[in-house]
Amino acid sequence: MGPWFILLWGVLFVGALGLETSEKNATFVSVWPEGDPNRCLEMFENTKQKVKRFGVVPGLGWDNLRNVEASQAVQYTFHKCKLTNDGQYLIPDNVFTVALKRSYVQTSAEFIDVTERTSSLTSSTINTYSSLYFYGNRISGSYSADNIETKTKQLEQEAYTARVMLQYNRYESKLQVDPPLSPQFKSRLMSLAGRIELNQLEMAHYEAQLIVRDFGTHVLKSVTAGAALIKDDLFKREVLEDGRISKTNVLDYSRRSFNRWCGSRRRYNSRTTKSDSKETEENTYSDSVTESSIRAMGGPLMDPNTTSVSDWIAQLDTNLVPMDRSGDPLYYLITPHTLPELPEATAVEAAEYVRKAIQAYYEINVIPGCTNKNRTDRFSKFANIDDGSCSAEPKQSLSFGGSFQTCETKGDKKVINDPCDELTFSNVLTGKDTCPEGYEKKLLHEGSKLGLLESERHCKRCPTHRSRRYCSTSYKQANGKYSTYWCSPKEKGGKKGATTNPINFGGIFSMTINNILTNAMNCPEEFSETRMLEDIFVCVSNKITDTNIPFGGFFSCKIGNPLASGLKKCPPGFSKQLATVNKGCEIYYCVVSWKLSGSALPPLRRPPFMMKPAVPIVEDDRKPNNTLVMVDMEAETWMQNQEALNLQQGITEGQSGHPQGLSPGAAAAIAIVCTLVGVVALLAGFVLFKRYQQSKRSSGQEMTGSGKRSGNSYC
Repeated sequence: MGPWFILLWGVLFVGALGLETSEKNATFVSVWPEGDPNRCLEMFENTKQKVKRFGVVPGLGWDNLRNVEASQAVQYTFHKCKLTNDGQYLIPDNVFTVALKRSYVQTSAEFIDVTERTSSLTSSTINTYSSLYFYGNRISGSYSADNIETKTKQLEQEAYTARVMLQYNRYESKLQVDPPLSPQFKSRLMSLAGRIELNQLEMAHYEAQLIVRDFGTHVLKSVTAGAALIKDDLFKREVLEDGRISKTNVLDYSRRSFNRWCGSRRRYNSRTTKSDSKETEENTYSDSVTESSIRAMGGPLMDPNTTSVSDWIAQLDTNLVPMDRSGDPLYYLITPHTLPELPEATAVEAAEYVRKAIQAYYEINVIPGCTNKNRTDRFSKFANIDDGSCSAEPKQSLSFGGSFQTCETKGDKKVINDPCDELTFSNVLTGKDTCPEGYEKKLLHEGSKLGLLESERHCKRCPTHRSRRYCSTSYKQANGKYSTYWCSPKEKGGKKGATTNPINFGGIFSMTINNILTNAMNCPEEFSETRMLEDIFVCVSNKITDTNIPFGGFFSCKIGNPLASGLKKCPPGFSKQLATVNKGCEIYYCVVSWKLSGSALPPLRRPPFMMKPAVPIVEDDRKPNNTLVMVDMEAETWMQNQEALNLQQGITEGQSGHPQGLSPGAAAAIAIVCTLVGVVALLAGFVLFKRYQQSKRSSGQEMTGSGKRSGNSYC
C-alpha cells in the first residue's frame, strides 16, 4: 500500500500544481488594448482593488521661460500595470515614484523682489538648475504668468511681496533613463534629420525652431506631487527703504497674518513677543499692505468662508498637483539610444540644431539693462538681467551713418525672380553703396537666400519619328549671396570722432520682433524704415526728436563691434538688443536701455524667428549611402524618412545572419541600384513594345507620357 499511496499523492500534487499554474497564466480579457491604462484599471477593479491613475508624471515638454507644460515628449505605456509603492496609483512603465517619508505640512515665508530674481511657485528647481550655460540661463521663468503679474504690480505700486506658503509634498515621480520618445516628437525629429541628410540646412533650422515652439525648452525628468495654500501680501517698499521695518520682521508679520487666517495658535520665539514697538511695527506693516490674496493649489475645493484648514489638510490626497519640477534641456533626449534608426552622427547633429533653437529662444527674450532700483536715473524696469550699465557712462558722441547691402546672384541667373532684387539696399544718406563723409563701412554679416523655384516645360520632335514629341520639365533656382555693411564713425586721434549730419536711430523691428521703442512692429513718429539683412527694418530720421535713442553700434556672432574695440559687445553704458537670428547666428545692436519708455512689459517672442525658407532643387549627393528616400517601382510608391529607414533597417536585419553582413548604407545602395536596373529594363521593353504596336498603326499619331520624377516623355 505504501508505494501506491505515494504515487497517488504525487499525481494529486502535480495536478494541483498544474491547476494553480494554469490559473496564474489565465489571460485577462478586456476590450482595451495592451498597454492602455484603462485595461490596467479594469483589471484592478475586477480584483476589488481601488487604484487611480497617477496624474503628476514626468516626460512632458516644458517651456522654461513661460513655466508651462508643452507637448508630450516621452511615450507612456502601461504593459506592466505598475503601481506606486503604496499601491494607490497606476503609473507608466518608464516612471517610478518615491513616497516622501516626511509627508507633513510645512510653512515657509519668503521675500520677493522680481527685479532681482524671478518668482516661481511650482518650478523653482528647473528654473534655478536648468542645465543651460549660455547667457540667457538666468532669465528662466521670467515670462511666467505669476512672475509677470507680480512684477507688474510691484512696479505700478512701488511695492514688494511677502509670500507665506503652507505646503504638503506626497510623492516624487521620476523618469527612467533613455525613455522611448512619443510618436509625435519622434516624427518631428526624423523630419529634422531628413533635412540635415538632404543638406537642406535652412529648413533644418526652421524645423528645429518649430520643435522648440511645440515641445518647449526642457523635458521634465522629476515632478513632486502635493498641494499648497499660498498667501501673498503686496506692501509698500518705502517702509523697508526708510528703515521703519526690517526684512526679517516683514516675514514674521506676514506669517502671523497667515496663521490668524488659518486659525492657528502657534507660538514663536522671543522675537515675536509683542511690545509697544513691535505692535507699532506690525501696525505699520498692516497699513502698508495694499493687496492681499490667498489661493489653494491642489487638495479639495477651498472656500475661505466655510472650509477650515484642518479639513483641507485631511483631504489633500484627493487631488495632488505638481509642486516642483526638475528636468534637462530638450536636446538631452535626442541621442543614438532614443533614435536608433539614424546614423549616430545625424542624431548628434539633430540635437545640436535643437540646442541652437533653444539658445535663440532664450537670447531673443533677454532684455539687458540696469536692475538697481536705487539708480533711478539708470534703472530699466523692462530689464530681466543686469548688464553692468548702472555704473558705466555712455559716450554720447557715438553716431549712426546709415547702412547698405550688396548682393550677387549665384546659380541659374536666367530666372524671373532674382533673390538679389529684394536683398540690395542703398544708404539713405548717400543713395549709393557708400558711407557719408566722416564714416567708414564695416561688415556686419554675410548670408545667402534661395529664390523661388521656377519650372519650364520643353517639348521636342523625336529625331526618328517626326510625328512624335518627347517632353521634359526643367527647374531653375537662383541663390542670392549678400553682404551687409553699416557706417561707423572714423577714428580721429585714436578716438571715435564726432561727425556731422548723423542719422538718428529709432530702433529695429522685423516680422517676428517688436521695436523696443514702440513695443510694436513699426517705427516711431517722424522716423522712416530702411531695410537690412533679409527681414530687418531699421528706423532712421534726419530730425532730432524725443523718440530717438543713443546708438552704440552693431555686432554679430562672427564680427565684433568697432565702437567697442572690435569686441563682440557694446561700449560702456550701452546694452545689447537682439536684432535677429540669421541661420543660427545672433545679430545685435547697442542702445542706452534706460532711455526706453513705455508702460507695458515687452511680450514674450516665441519661435519660429525666421520665415519658412525655400527648399533647394538638388539634394545632397555627397552622402548617397545615407539617403532617406527609396523607390519601390513594383508598388509604384516612394518612401521617405521613417518608412525608408524602417525598410533600410529591414534589409540590414535580413543580412545579419551572415558573417559578412552589409552595412545599412551599402544595403540601401544595392537596393537602389537594383531598382534602377529594373526600371531601365522595363523602359527598354516598353519602348520596343510600343514601336512594335506603332508599326501596325497609322503614322500620324502623336504621343506624350510623363516620367515619375522628372516629368520626361519618351519617344
